[in-house]
This record gives sequence, structure tokens and C-alpha cells, in this order.
Amino acid sequence: VINYYFTNVVIFITFGILIGSLAFLKWISEKNEDQNIELIKDLNKTNEVLVERNTEIESQSAEILAQSDVLQNNQNQLLEANRLIAEQRQLLFNKNQSLESELVLRNAELVETNSELIKHNNELRQFSYTVSHNLRGPVASLLGLIDLIEQEKLDEGDQEVFSYIGSSADQLDQIIKDLTKIIDIRHDIFKIRQKIDLQSEIDEVIKVLRRELEEHQVLVLNNLSSCSQIYSIKPMVNSILYNLISNAVKYRSNERQLTIEINTREEEDFYVLEILDNGLGIDLKQNRDSLFKLYKRFHFHTEGKGLGLYLIKLQCEALGGNVDIESEINRFAKFTVRLQKPLNIDRQILYQEKHAEIFFDARINATGVIWRGPISSSEYRSVFTKCLDFVHSYNTPNYIADISNQGPISKMDQQWMFQEILPHALHHGLKKISIVHNNLTDPVIKEYLAGIEGQLLKLRAAQRFFVSLDDAFDWIHQENEGATLQVGL
Repeated sequence: VINYYFTNVVIFITFGILIGSLAFLKWISEKNEDQNIELIKDLNKTNEVLVERNTEIESQSAEILAQSDVLQNNQNQLLEANRLIAEQRQLLFNKNQSLESELVLRNAELVETNSELIKHNNELRQFSYTVSHNLRGPVASLLGLIDLIEQEKLDEGDQEVFSYIGSSADQLDQIIKDLTKIIDIRHDIFKIRQKIDLQSEIDEVIKVLRRELEEHQVLVLNNLSSCSQIYSIKPMVNSILYNLISNAVKYRSNERQLTIEINTREEEDFYVLEILDNGLGIDLKQNRDSLFKLYKRFHFHTEGKGLGLYLIKLQCEALGGNVDIESEINRFAKFTVRLQKPLNIDRQILYQEKHAEIFFDARINATGVIWRGPISSSEYRSVFTKCLDFVHSYNTPNYIADISNQGPISKMDQQWMFQEILPHALHHGLKKISIVHNNLTDPVIKEYLAGIEGQLLKLRAAQRFFVSLDDAFDWIHQENEGATLQVGL
């Protein structure tokens, strides 16, 4: 019986263990199944991501393939471009070689032409110089003969003719002097600008052309209020005005009274002169390209050489400007002349060495010298000789000398200057002399200046002594203004 119960207990326990083991196994199985499900889900998600990544990789791969095709195409184009560049570089090299050879040839031709031009230019200058100087003798003789004629013994008609002869001879003499100035290379005349009163120049031209103007009853109207004075080369400006006015008279219309209008104005860089006439005019459509050519004429019923417009163009260009024309046949012709304003008018260098500088001040019409001594006797005399030449060339009535650094001057040189330079300078129109020294109280300087003052008083020349160039300039400027007012009164 005991064994039976024991067996039943053992069976019962064994059964319980089996039941528990089964339950545990089931739990384990269910748990593993859940984990498997989760793992499958994760695997599915991972698989989806991989599929998506794979799709993207395939897309990128296709894009890379497409870009590779483009790059290959670009590379092919680049190779082709490089080939073209190489060909063009070779062509350019060949062209450069050809141009260099041509340039060498042209340069040689240019050198030869330039040499020939210099030769002809020098010959032309020498010819002009010779002509101008050879003309001076006969004209001087003519003027002398005119002076010998007693006008009071002539009848009224002959006196009028004689006055025209005298006036024409004087004008011819002045023209020759101006020509001499222009071609005088030593004075470098084309670089020096003077103060020019346009009304005076117009009046001078009208005086020369008075007979023709009166004969044809020409009316000349001026409006110079906007620009009455300019700084330029006087003979050239006079020549420009003369040629334009004389051309207007020469090519007037017989159907109406000739009216010549002269207007002036200023632009930023130029003086502008406008000369308008109501004459025959010029056909610009047909003749514009040949307007300013040498020996070109547009009307043949009157005398002329075809030089006027050519000279005007050359002179305007020499003065840094230009000339233009507006015209209608049988109505009008309007010439617009532009002359460049000079940048420097107060210190135009005429001569410059280490011991002295000679300059021209166009504002006050003065020749000036600044000494940088001490100087030798030969340097002293050379500079004063040049000053006298310039006073003569430019008809300057004023002179400024800064002798602060001149150094001692011998009595012999002083007497030479008093006897040889000052009288000739005053004879050529010098009127006012200003001397600058920064120590007017020095006894030696006072004695030197006293000697100069005594000589100038004997020669009846106005003179002053100053301690600065500015003070000397102001005095001459005031004297010039006073003289202008007196002339006006």
C-alpha cells in the first residue's frame, strides 16, 4: 500500500514536472515565435530600405553614365578646340612673322621718308627765312623813300594814294616781321603764347582791307563780349582772321550787301571764334572732303590761289585746335575756329640753364629772368643778349629780373649792360622794369641798384625795386591796367 501511494506521488510529481516543462516549453516557443515575428518585420524593413537604396544606386548609376557621356563629349569638344587653338596659334605666329618683316620694311621706309621730310622741311624753313630777310631790304628802302616824299606838296588825290601806299608798305613790313618771328627757330616761337586783344586784331585786319570793305560797302559786326581776349600766337590769329574776312569779301554775293558777323565764346579747353557771312557759300555735299586741301578753289569768277582755307587749317592745328564749316549755296558760310587754351601762360620758358632762366609772362606781357648765380661775365652778357632778343621778338614793354642769387657783377659788365642793353631794349619798346632782391638793405646791393636806377632815370624808363616776384608782378599789372584806362579815356 505504501509503495502504491509512493508510486502515485512520484507519478503525480512527474506529471507536474511534465506539465510544467510543457508549459515552460510553450512559453519559450511563443516568446521565440514573437521574436521571430519581430525579426521578420525588421528584416522586411531592412529589405525595403535596401531595395530603396538599390533603386537610388541604380538611378545614380544611370545619371553617372549619362554624365560620363557628357564629359566624354565635352572632352572631345575640348580636344577639338585645342586643335583649333593650335592651328590659330600657328597662323598667328606666321602672321606675326609676316608683320614683323613688313614692319621692318615699313620702318625703313618711314625712316627714309622722315629723313626726306626733315630735309625738305629744313629747306622750306631756309627758303622762308631767306625770302623774309631778302624782302626786308627792298621794303626798308621803300619806307625810306616814302619818308623822303613831302606830302604837303602833293595834291589831295595824290595824298590819298600816297597814304594808301604808306599804309600798305607799313603793313607789308609788319607782315615780314611777323613771318620772321614765325620761322625764327632760335626763339621757338610756336611754343610762346601772348595775350591777344581780338578787337585790336580785327581792327588791324579791317585797316588792311579798308579799301575793299569801303568799295563794296561791307558791314562788319562784332560780338566779342563773351571772349574779348585770348592767349595764343598773335601772327597766326591775325592771319586766320585776315584769311576768313578777306575770303568773305572775295566770295560775296552781288545780290545783297555783304554782312560779316564775328562772334566769340569760351569752351572748357578752347577759345571759339565764329565768322559768318551771307555770301556765295560752298556746296558741302560735293566739296566737304576737299575743303581744306592745298590750291583748292570753289568759285572761279574771282582771283585766288586756293591757299586761304589750307593755311587756316594748318594754323588752327598748329595752335592745338581745328576749324569747321557750315554752309549753304548762295545763302551763308559759317566758319567755327577753335584754338586750344594754353596750360601755362605765366612762366613760359624761353631759355633755361643752371645759371639763369628766361621766361615770358603772357598775363602782363613781360619778359623775365631769374638769376641763379654766382655767374661769370660771359654768362651775364649772354643772358642779357638773349633777353634783348626776346624783348625785340615779342615787343614786350615790361621786364622783371630776380637778382637775389645773381652774385657780384663787375663794374665793366654793369657799364656794358647800361650802354649796350638798356638803350636798345627801350628803343624796341621796353617801358617798365621791375627788379627783385630779397635784401634791399645790403650796401653792395643798394649801390648796384642805385646805378641801375640812375641809368633808367636818364633813359626815362619806369622802374621799381621789390623783395618778391609777386610784388613785381602786381606793380606791372597795375601799371598795365592804368595805361589801358588812359587809352580808353
